[in-house]
Amino acid sequence: MALSPQEKYFRSNKFKKILKNYEESVKSGTHPFLDADDYTDIGEYYCDVEGDFDKAKEVLEYAITIYPDDVAPLSLLAKIAMTVDNDADKAIRYVDMIDEQDDIEVIYLKAEILMSKGEFEKADDYCRGYLSEIPPEEYDDYVKEVAVSFNEFKEYNLAFQWIMRAKVDDSEDYAEILGLIMANVGEYDKSEEMYTLLTEKDPYNDFYWSQLAAIQLYNGKISKAIESCDYAIAIAPFDPHPVKVKANALYKIKNYPEATKYFAKFAKMVPEDYEGECGMAICLCEDNKPSEAFLHLEKAEKIAKTLPDGYKNKAFADIAFLYDSLGMPEKALSIIENVNIGRDADIGEFCIIKGHIYLSNHITDKATECFKEAIRKANNKTFIALRVSLSMMDHELYKQAYLLIKKAISLSDSPQTHGYAHLALCCMNLNKPEECLESIKKAVEMNPDEAVELLGKFFPEDMAPKDYYLYMYNKLYNENQA
Repeated sequence: MALSPQEKYFRSNKFKKILKNYEESVKSGTHPFLDADDYTDIGEYYCDVEGDFDKAKEVLEYAITIYPDDVAPLSLLAKIAMTVDNDADKAIRYVDMIDEQDDIEVIYLKAEILMSKGEFEKADDYCRGYLSEIPPEEYDDYVKEVAVSFNEFKEYNLAFQWIMRAKVDDSEDYAEILGLIMANVGEYDKSEEMYTLLTEKDPYNDFYWSQLAAIQLYNGKISKAIESCDYAIAIAPFDPHPVKVKANALYKIKNYPEATKYFAKFAKMVPEDYEGECGMAICLCEDNKPSEAFLHLEKAEKIAKTLPDGYKNKAFADIAFLYDSLGMPEKALSIIENVNIGRDADIGEFCIIKGHIYLSNHITDKATECFKEAIRKANNKTFIALRVSLSMMDHELYKQAYLLIKKAISLSDSPQTHGYAHLALCCMNLNKPEECLESIKKAVEMNPDEAVELLGKFFPEDMAPKDYYLYMYNKLYNENQA
Protein backbone atom coordinates (compact mmCIF):
# COMPACT_ATOMS: atom_id res chain seq x y z
CA MET A 1 0.00 0.00 0.00
CA ALA A 2 1.21 3.49 -0.82
CA LEU A 3 1.80 6.21 1.72
CA SER A 4 -1.43 7.72 2.99
CA PRO A 5 -1.70 11.48 3.55
CA GLN A 6 -1.23 10.82 7.28
CA GLU A 7 1.93 8.79 6.68
CA LYS A 8 3.28 11.55 4.45
CA TYR A 9 2.58 14.07 7.22
CA PHE A 10 4.53 11.92 9.69
CA ARG A 11 7.52 12.14 7.31
CA SER A 12 7.21 15.92 6.89
CA ASN A 13 9.66 18.35 8.46
CA LYS A 14 6.77 20.08 10.21
CA PHE A 15 5.74 16.96 12.13
CA LYS A 16 9.34 15.89 12.80
CA LYS A 17 9.95 19.27 14.44
CA ILE A 18 6.83 18.91 16.64
CA LEU A 19 7.78 15.34 17.62
CA LYS A 20 11.38 16.32 18.42
CA ASN A 21 10.19 19.23 20.57
CA TYR A 22 7.83 16.91 22.48
CA GLU A 23 10.36 14.11 23.05
CA GLU A 24 13.14 16.44 24.15
CA SER A 25 10.78 18.17 26.59
CA VAL A 26 9.64 14.83 28.07
CA LYS A 27 13.27 13.76 28.54
CA SER A 28 13.91 16.93 30.52
CA GLY A 29 10.87 16.27 32.71
CA THR A 30 8.48 18.81 31.19
CA HIS A 31 5.87 18.97 28.44
CA PRO A 32 5.69 21.49 25.60
CA PHE A 33 2.52 23.48 25.10
CA LEU A 34 0.86 22.04 22.01
CA ASP A 35 -2.70 22.08 20.80
CA ALA A 36 -4.92 19.00 21.15
CA ASP A 37 -4.53 18.01 17.50
CA ASP A 38 -0.71 18.04 17.74
CA TYR A 39 -0.80 15.80 20.80
CA THR A 40 -3.20 13.50 18.98
CA ASP A 41 -0.93 13.37 15.91
CA ILE A 42 1.97 12.32 18.14
CA GLY A 43 -0.25 9.63 19.67
CA GLU A 44 -1.20 8.36 16.21
CA TYR A 45 2.47 8.32 15.20
CA TYR A 46 3.36 6.16 18.20
CA CYS A 47 0.47 3.80 17.36
CA ASP A 48 0.81 3.55 13.59
CA VAL A 49 4.55 3.96 13.00
CA GLU A 50 6.30 2.78 16.16
CA GLY A 51 3.62 0.38 17.40
CA ASP A 52 4.26 1.68 20.91
CA PHE A 53 0.82 2.00 22.45
CA ASP A 54 2.17 2.80 25.91
CA LYS A 55 3.87 5.92 24.57
CA ALA A 56 0.69 6.81 22.71
CA LYS A 57 -1.39 6.50 25.86
CA GLU A 58 1.12 8.60 27.81
CA VAL A 59 0.94 11.55 25.41
CA LEU A 60 -2.84 11.33 25.05
CA GLU A 61 -3.47 11.05 28.79
CA TYR A 62 -1.36 14.17 29.27
CA ALA A 63 -3.30 15.91 26.49
CA ILE A 64 -6.62 15.38 28.25
CA THR A 65 -5.26 16.95 31.44
CA ILE A 66 -5.00 20.17 29.41
CA TYR A 67 -7.96 19.57 27.10
CA PRO A 68 -10.22 17.37 29.30
CA ASP A 69 -13.20 17.21 26.96
CA ASP A 70 -11.56 17.56 23.52
CA VAL A 71 -12.78 15.15 20.86
CA ALA A 72 -9.42 14.34 19.21
CA PRO A 73 -7.31 12.84 22.05
CA LEU A 74 -10.33 11.21 23.72
CA SER A 75 -11.34 9.61 20.43
CA LEU A 76 -7.92 8.08 19.93
CA LEU A 77 -7.80 6.86 23.53
CA ALA A 78 -11.19 5.22 23.00
CA LYS A 79 -9.94 3.52 19.81
CA ILE A 80 -6.84 2.21 21.59
CA ALA A 81 -9.01 0.91 24.43
CA MET A 82 -11.28 -1.02 22.06
CA THR A 83 -8.72 -2.32 19.55
CA VAL A 84 -5.55 -2.79 21.62
CA ASP A 85 -6.76 -3.26 25.18
CA ASN A 86 -9.92 -5.05 24.03
CA ASP A 87 -11.77 -3.08 26.70
CA ALA A 88 -15.06 -1.72 25.39
CA ASP A 89 -16.08 -0.39 28.81
CA LYS A 90 -12.93 1.74 29.03
CA ALA A 91 -13.59 3.00 25.49
CA ILE A 92 -17.10 4.06 26.49
CA ARG A 93 -15.74 5.92 29.52
CA TYR A 94 -13.46 7.97 27.26
CA VAL A 95 -16.33 8.70 24.88
CA ASP A 96 -18.53 9.82 27.78
CA MET A 97 -15.87 12.40 28.72
CA ILE A 98 -16.34 14.22 25.40
CA ASP A 99 -18.22 17.44 26.04
CA GLU A 100 -20.26 17.56 22.85
CA GLN A 101 -22.13 14.25 22.85
CA ASP A 102 -24.01 15.21 19.69
CA ASP A 103 -20.71 15.55 17.81
CA ILE A 104 -20.70 13.30 14.74
CA GLU A 105 -17.40 11.80 15.95
CA VAL A 106 -19.18 10.47 19.04
CA ILE A 107 -21.70 8.64 16.84
CA TYR A 108 -18.86 7.05 14.89
CA LEU A 109 -17.04 6.05 18.07
CA LYS A 110 -20.09 4.46 19.69
CA ALA A 111 -20.72 2.50 16.48
CA GLU A 112 -17.10 1.35 16.38
CA ILE A 113 -17.26 0.22 19.99
CA LEU A 114 -20.17 -2.03 19.04
CA MET A 115 -18.13 -3.28 16.08
CA SER A 116 -15.13 -3.98 18.34
CA LYS A 117 -17.41 -6.23 20.41
CA GLY A 118 -18.48 -8.08 17.27
CA GLU A 119 -22.00 -6.65 17.47
CA PHE A 120 -22.17 -5.64 13.83
CA GLU A 121 -25.94 -5.84 13.44
CA LYS A 122 -26.38 -3.55 16.46
CA ALA A 123 -23.81 -1.15 15.00
CA ASP A 124 -25.69 -1.18 11.70
CA ASP A 125 -29.01 -0.49 13.45
CA TYR A 126 -27.41 2.25 15.57
CA CYS A 127 -25.97 4.05 12.53
CA ARG A 128 -29.18 3.67 10.52
CA GLY A 129 -31.05 5.23 13.44
CA TYR A 130 -29.27 8.53 12.77
CA LEU A 131 -29.87 8.63 9.01
CA SER A 132 -32.99 10.79 9.37
CA GLU A 133 -31.22 13.19 11.78
CA ILE A 134 -28.17 13.90 9.65
CA PRO A 135 -28.41 17.26 7.80
CA PRO A 136 -28.75 16.74 4.02
CA GLU A 137 -25.43 18.44 3.31
CA GLU A 138 -23.65 15.99 5.66
CA TYR A 139 -25.49 12.82 4.61
CA ASP A 140 -22.97 11.57 2.04
CA ASP A 141 -20.01 12.17 4.35
CA TYR A 142 -21.82 10.28 7.11
CA VAL A 143 -22.59 7.15 5.07
CA LYS A 144 -19.06 7.12 3.64
CA GLU A 145 -17.53 7.30 7.11
CA VAL A 146 -19.74 4.45 8.37
CA ALA A 147 -18.77 2.42 5.29
CA VAL A 148 -15.09 3.00 6.03
CA SER A 149 -15.58 1.89 9.66
CA PHE A 150 -17.25 -1.38 8.66
CA ASN A 151 -14.50 -1.91 6.11
CA GLU A 152 -11.81 -1.45 8.76
CA PHE A 153 -13.50 -4.11 10.89
CA LYS A 154 -13.57 -6.39 7.82
CA GLU A 155 -17.36 -6.41 7.59
CA TYR A 156 -17.14 -5.87 3.88
CA ASN A 157 -20.75 -6.65 2.97
CA LEU A 158 -22.03 -4.03 5.41
CA ALA A 159 -19.39 -1.61 4.17
CA PHE A 160 -20.69 -2.20 0.64
CA GLN A 161 -24.29 -1.59 1.72
CA TRP A 162 -23.32 1.72 3.34
CA ILE A 163 -21.25 3.04 0.44
CA MET A 164 -24.18 2.23 -1.86
CA ARG A 165 -26.24 4.78 0.14
CA ALA A 166 -23.91 7.57 -0.96
CA LYS A 167 -24.73 9.64 -3.98
CA VAL A 168 -22.72 8.53 -6.99
CA ASP A 169 -20.43 11.39 -7.89
CA ASP A 170 -17.12 12.00 -9.61
CA SER A 171 -15.23 13.01 -6.47
CA GLU A 172 -11.89 11.41 -5.70
CA ASP A 173 -13.09 10.69 -2.16
CA TYR A 174 -16.03 8.60 -3.40
CA ALA A 175 -13.94 6.73 -5.99
CA GLU A 176 -11.23 5.92 -3.45
CA ILE A 177 -13.63 4.51 -0.83
CA LEU A 178 -15.65 2.60 -3.43
CA GLY A 179 -12.48 1.21 -4.99
CA LEU A 180 -11.22 -0.04 -1.63
CA ILE A 181 -14.50 -1.66 -0.62
CA MET A 182 -15.04 -3.22 -4.05
CA ALA A 183 -11.65 -4.90 -3.75
CA ASN A 184 -12.59 -6.28 -0.35
CA VAL A 185 -15.86 -7.78 -1.63
CA GLY A 186 -13.96 -9.37 -4.51
CA GLU A 187 -15.08 -6.99 -7.24
CA TYR A 188 -11.52 -6.45 -8.41
CA ASP A 189 -12.48 -5.31 -11.90
CA LYS A 190 -14.71 -2.56 -10.47
CA SER A 191 -12.03 -1.63 -7.94
CA GLU A 192 -9.44 -1.45 -10.71
CA GLU A 193 -11.82 0.74 -12.70
CA MET A 194 -12.14 3.18 -9.77
CA TYR A 195 -8.40 3.48 -9.22
CA THR A 196 -7.79 3.77 -12.96
CA LEU A 197 -10.20 6.73 -12.99
CA LEU A 198 -8.29 8.24 -10.07
CA THR A 199 -4.97 7.93 -11.90
CA GLU A 200 -6.54 9.56 -14.96
CA LYS A 201 -7.80 12.47 -12.84
CA ASP A 202 -4.55 12.85 -10.98
CA PRO A 203 -1.82 11.13 -13.03
CA TYR A 204 0.99 12.33 -10.77
CA ASN A 205 -0.50 10.87 -7.59
CA ASP A 206 1.81 8.02 -6.56
CA PHE A 207 -0.68 6.85 -3.89
CA TYR A 208 -3.31 6.07 -6.54
CA TRP A 209 -0.80 4.28 -8.78
CA SER A 210 0.41 2.15 -5.87
CA GLN A 211 -3.14 1.27 -4.84
CA LEU A 212 -3.95 0.37 -8.45
CA ALA A 213 -0.85 -1.85 -8.57
CA ALA A 214 -1.89 -3.65 -5.37
CA ILE A 215 -5.41 -4.27 -6.73
CA GLN A 216 -4.01 -5.58 -10.01
CA LEU A 217 -1.68 -7.88 -8.09
CA TYR A 218 -4.64 -9.28 -6.10
CA ASN A 219 -6.57 -9.65 -9.35
CA GLY A 220 -3.82 -11.72 -10.91
CA LYS A 221 -2.88 -9.04 -13.45
CA ILE A 222 0.81 -9.23 -12.68
CA SER A 223 2.20 -7.47 -15.76
CA LYS A 224 -0.21 -4.55 -15.28
CA ALA A 225 0.67 -4.40 -11.57
CA ILE A 226 4.36 -4.11 -12.43
CA GLU A 227 3.59 -1.36 -14.96
CA SER A 228 1.56 0.60 -12.36
CA CYS A 229 4.40 0.18 -9.84
CA ASP A 230 6.80 1.65 -12.37
CA TYR A 231 4.59 4.74 -12.72
CA ALA A 232 4.42 5.13 -8.93
CA ILE A 233 8.18 4.70 -8.57
CA ALA A 234 8.84 7.23 -11.33
CA ILE A 235 6.61 9.79 -9.57
CA ALA A 236 7.87 9.09 -6.04
CA PRO A 237 11.21 7.24 -6.23
CA PHE A 238 11.69 7.39 -2.45
CA ASP A 239 8.32 5.82 -1.59
CA PRO A 240 9.02 2.22 -0.48
CA HIS A 241 5.48 0.90 -0.96
CA PRO A 242 5.39 0.49 -4.77
CA VAL A 243 8.88 -1.01 -4.55
CA LYS A 244 7.55 -3.67 -2.20
CA VAL A 245 4.49 -4.31 -4.39
CA LYS A 246 6.75 -4.75 -7.43
CA ALA A 247 8.99 -7.14 -5.48
CA ASN A 248 5.96 -9.27 -4.62
CA ALA A 249 4.71 -9.15 -8.21
CA LEU A 250 8.08 -10.33 -9.53
CA TYR A 251 8.08 -13.10 -6.93
CA LYS A 252 4.62 -14.18 -8.12
CA ILE A 253 5.94 -14.75 -11.66
CA LYS A 254 8.98 -16.56 -10.23
CA ASN A 255 11.45 -13.94 -11.40
CA TYR A 256 13.46 -14.47 -8.24
CA PRO A 257 16.63 -12.54 -9.23
CA GLU A 258 14.65 -9.36 -10.02
CA ALA A 259 12.38 -9.83 -7.01
CA THR A 260 15.50 -10.10 -4.83
CA LYS A 261 16.77 -6.79 -6.25
CA TYR A 262 13.53 -5.02 -5.39
CA PHE A 263 13.31 -6.51 -1.90
CA ALA A 264 16.92 -5.32 -1.44
CA LYS A 265 15.91 -1.85 -2.60
CA PHE A 266 12.97 -1.89 -0.15
CA ALA A 267 15.27 -3.04 2.68
CA LYS A 268 17.66 -0.16 1.94
CA MET A 269 14.78 2.35 1.91
CA VAL A 270 13.22 1.02 5.14
CA PRO A 271 16.05 -0.63 7.09
CA GLU A 272 13.90 -0.88 10.21
CA ASP A 273 11.40 -3.15 8.39
CA TYR A 274 12.36 -6.83 8.55
CA GLU A 275 10.20 -7.74 5.54
CA GLY A 276 12.81 -6.60 3.03
CA GLU A 277 15.40 -9.01 4.43
CA CYS A 278 12.76 -11.76 4.71
CA GLY A 279 11.70 -11.16 1.11
CA MET A 280 15.29 -11.58 -0.07
CA ALA A 281 15.63 -14.74 2.01
CA ILE A 282 12.48 -16.26 0.48
CA CYS A 283 13.58 -15.44 -3.09
CA LEU A 284 17.11 -16.76 -2.56
CA CYS A 285 15.70 -19.92 -1.01
CA GLU A 286 13.45 -20.44 -4.07
CA ASP A 287 16.49 -19.70 -6.28
CA ASN A 288 18.36 -22.53 -4.55
CA LYS A 289 20.79 -20.24 -2.75
CA PRO A 290 20.26 -21.32 0.89
CA SER A 291 23.55 -19.96 2.26
CA GLU A 292 22.76 -16.46 0.96
CA ALA A 293 19.18 -16.78 2.20
CA PHE A 294 20.48 -17.63 5.67
CA LEU A 295 22.55 -14.42 5.86
CA HIS A 296 19.50 -12.27 5.12
CA LEU A 297 17.43 -14.21 7.60
CA GLU A 298 19.99 -13.47 10.29
CA LYS A 299 19.67 -9.76 9.44
CA ALA A 300 15.86 -10.01 9.62
CA GLU A 301 16.15 -11.61 13.07
CA LYS A 302 18.35 -8.75 14.32
CA ILE A 303 15.83 -6.19 13.05
CA ALA A 304 12.92 -8.09 14.62
CA LYS A 305 14.58 -7.91 18.05
CA THR A 306 14.43 -4.09 17.89
CA LEU A 307 10.73 -3.91 17.02
CA PRO A 308 8.03 -2.81 19.49
CA ASP A 309 6.02 -5.65 21.04
CA GLY A 310 3.05 -4.81 18.79
CA TYR A 311 5.04 -5.97 15.73
CA LYS A 312 7.66 -8.32 17.18
CA ASN A 313 5.56 -11.48 17.40
CA LYS A 314 4.54 -11.47 13.74
CA ALA A 315 8.14 -10.84 12.71
CA PHE A 316 9.45 -13.78 14.70
CA ALA A 317 6.66 -16.01 13.38
CA ASP A 318 7.65 -15.22 9.78
CA ILE A 319 11.34 -15.74 10.54
CA ALA A 320 10.75 -19.06 12.30
CA PHE A 321 8.89 -20.39 9.26
CA LEU A 322 11.79 -19.42 7.02
CA TYR A 323 14.39 -21.05 9.25
CA ASP A 324 12.33 -24.22 9.14
CA SER A 325 12.15 -24.06 5.33
CA LEU A 326 15.97 -23.82 5.29
CA GLY A 327 16.13 -27.11 7.20
CA MET A 328 16.88 -25.57 10.60
CA PRO A 329 13.97 -26.72 12.81
CA GLU A 330 15.94 -26.38 16.07
CA LYS A 331 16.66 -22.71 15.31
CA ALA A 332 13.02 -22.16 14.31
CA LEU A 333 11.73 -23.70 17.53
CA SER A 334 14.21 -21.76 19.68
CA ILE A 335 12.90 -18.48 18.22
CA ILE A 336 9.31 -19.45 19.01
CA GLU A 337 10.18 -20.65 22.52
CA ASN A 338 11.98 -17.41 23.41
CA VAL A 339 9.26 -15.00 22.26
CA ASN A 340 7.54 -13.13 25.10
CA ILE A 341 3.92 -14.17 24.57
CA GLY A 342 1.23 -12.39 26.53
CA ARG A 343 -2.29 -12.80 25.19
CA ASP A 344 -4.02 -16.15 24.65
CA ALA A 345 -4.54 -15.21 21.00
CA ASP A 346 -0.75 -14.93 20.56
CA ILE A 347 -0.16 -18.19 22.45
CA GLY A 348 -2.54 -19.92 20.03
CA GLU A 349 -0.77 -18.39 17.04
CA PHE A 350 2.62 -19.60 18.20
CA CYS A 351 1.24 -23.04 19.00
CA ILE A 352 0.26 -23.35 15.33
CA ILE A 353 3.75 -22.37 14.24
CA LYS A 354 5.34 -24.88 16.61
CA GLY A 355 2.94 -27.56 15.40
CA HIS A 356 3.79 -26.78 11.77
CA ILE A 357 7.52 -27.07 12.47
CA TYR A 358 7.05 -30.35 14.35
CA LEU A 359 5.01 -31.72 11.43
CA SER A 360 7.65 -30.73 8.89
CA ASN A 361 10.11 -32.75 10.94
CA HIS A 362 7.76 -35.75 11.31
CA ILE A 363 7.20 -35.29 15.07
CA THR A 364 3.46 -35.91 14.76
CA ASP A 365 2.55 -36.41 18.42
CA LYS A 366 4.01 -33.06 19.50
CA ALA A 367 2.41 -31.36 16.48
CA THR A 368 -1.00 -32.71 17.51
CA GLU A 369 -0.54 -31.41 21.06
CA CYS A 370 0.34 -27.95 19.75
CA PHE A 371 -2.65 -27.82 17.40
CA LYS A 372 -5.06 -28.87 20.15
CA GLU A 373 -3.69 -26.17 22.45
CA ALA A 374 -3.97 -23.57 19.70
CA ILE A 375 -7.66 -24.32 19.16
CA ARG A 376 -8.32 -24.49 22.91
CA LYS A 377 -6.75 -21.05 23.48
CA ALA A 378 -8.45 -19.41 20.50
CA ASN A 379 -11.31 -16.94 20.78
CA ASN A 380 -12.20 -17.63 17.15
CA LYS A 381 -11.88 -21.40 17.03
CA THR A 382 -13.06 -21.62 13.41
CA PHE A 383 -10.30 -19.31 12.18
CA ILE A 384 -7.58 -21.16 14.11
CA ALA A 385 -8.87 -24.54 12.98
CA LEU A 386 -8.58 -23.36 9.37
CA ARG A 387 -5.01 -22.25 10.04
CA VAL A 388 -4.27 -25.71 11.41
CA SER A 389 -5.82 -27.29 8.30
CA LEU A 390 -3.40 -25.37 6.08
CA SER A 391 -0.47 -26.77 8.01
CA MET A 392 -1.92 -30.26 7.62
CA MET A 393 -2.31 -29.77 3.87
CA ASP A 394 1.26 -28.49 3.60
CA HIS A 395 2.27 -31.91 4.87
CA GLU A 396 -0.23 -33.82 2.67
CA LEU A 397 -2.54 -34.79 5.53
CA TYR A 398 -5.57 -34.10 3.36
CA LYS A 399 -8.06 -36.47 4.99
CA GLN A 400 -7.40 -35.03 8.45
CA ALA A 401 -7.56 -31.49 7.09
CA TYR A 402 -10.83 -32.23 5.27
CA LEU A 403 -12.53 -33.46 8.44
CA LEU A 404 -11.23 -30.49 10.46
CA ILE A 405 -12.43 -27.94 7.88
CA LYS A 406 -15.90 -29.50 7.66
CA LYS A 407 -16.20 -29.42 11.43
CA ALA A 408 -14.90 -25.83 11.65
CA ILE A 409 -17.44 -24.57 9.11
CA SER A 410 -20.35 -26.46 10.69
CA LEU A 411 -19.57 -25.23 14.23
CA SER A 412 -19.55 -21.54 13.32
CA ASP A 413 -22.40 -19.59 14.93
CA SER A 414 -22.61 -17.03 12.11
CA PRO A 415 -22.72 -17.41 8.32
CA GLN A 416 -19.22 -18.59 7.43
CA THR A 417 -17.17 -16.63 4.90
CA HIS A 418 -13.88 -18.45 5.54
CA GLY A 419 -12.94 -22.03 4.82
CA TYR A 420 -14.42 -22.81 1.41
CA ALA A 421 -11.13 -22.23 -0.41
CA HIS A 422 -9.49 -24.56 2.12
CA LEU A 423 -12.19 -27.16 1.43
CA ALA A 424 -11.74 -26.82 -2.34
CA LEU A 425 -8.01 -27.37 -1.96
CA CYS A 426 -8.61 -30.52 0.05
CA CYS A 427 -11.17 -31.83 -2.42
CA MET A 428 -8.73 -31.35 -5.32
CA ASN A 429 -6.36 -33.74 -3.57
CA LEU A 430 -9.02 -36.20 -2.42
CA ASN A 431 -10.64 -36.67 -5.85
CA LYS A 432 -13.95 -35.06 -4.88
CA PRO A 433 -14.71 -33.05 -8.06
CA GLU A 434 -18.33 -32.10 -7.32
CA GLU A 435 -17.58 -30.87 -3.80
CA CYS A 436 -14.48 -29.13 -5.13
CA LEU A 437 -16.55 -27.13 -7.64
CA GLU A 438 -19.21 -26.26 -5.07
CA SER A 439 -16.51 -25.10 -2.65
CA ILE A 440 -14.84 -22.95 -5.34
CA LYS A 441 -18.18 -21.32 -6.11
CA LYS A 442 -18.73 -20.47 -2.43
CA ALA A 443 -15.12 -19.35 -1.94
CA VAL A 444 -15.19 -16.75 -4.73
CA GLU A 445 -18.60 -15.50 -3.60
CA MET A 446 -17.87 -15.36 0.14
CA ASN A 447 -14.18 -14.54 0.32
CA PRO A 448 -12.45 -13.88 -3.01
CA ASP A 449 -9.20 -12.78 -1.33
CA GLU A 450 -8.92 -16.18 0.33
CA ALA A 451 -9.77 -17.88 -2.97
CA VAL A 452 -6.95 -16.04 -4.76
CA GLU A 453 -4.46 -16.71 -1.98
CA LEU A 454 -5.12 -20.46 -1.71
CA LEU A 455 -6.35 -21.40 -5.18
CA GLY A 456 -4.80 -18.83 -7.51
CA LYS A 457 -1.88 -21.06 -8.50
CA PHE A 458 -4.32 -23.49 -10.18
CA PHE A 459 -5.64 -20.84 -12.58
CA PRO A 460 -4.16 -18.67 -15.34
CA GLU A 461 -2.15 -15.70 -14.08
CA ASP A 462 -4.55 -12.94 -15.20
CA MET A 463 -7.81 -14.74 -14.39
CA ALA A 464 -10.30 -12.98 -12.10
CA PRO A 465 -11.65 -15.09 -9.19
CA LYS A 466 -15.21 -14.92 -10.56
CA ASP A 467 -14.04 -17.05 -13.52
CA TYR A 468 -12.48 -19.80 -11.39
CA TYR A 469 -15.60 -21.99 -11.28
CA LEU A 470 -16.14 -22.25 -15.04
CA TYR A 471 -12.44 -22.76 -15.72
CA MET A 472 -12.22 -25.61 -13.19
CA TYR A 473 -15.49 -27.14 -14.41
CA ASN A 474 -14.09 -27.32 -17.96
CA LYS A 475 -10.80 -28.66 -16.68
CA LEU A 476 -12.41 -31.40 -14.57
CA TYR A 477 -15.08 -32.54 -17.03
CA ASN A 478 -14.45 -31.38 -20.59
CA GLU A 479 -10.75 -32.24 -20.59
CA ASN A 480 -11.38 -35.62 -18.97
CA GLN A 481 -14.00 -36.44 -21.63
CA ALA A 482 -11.56 -35.51 -24.37
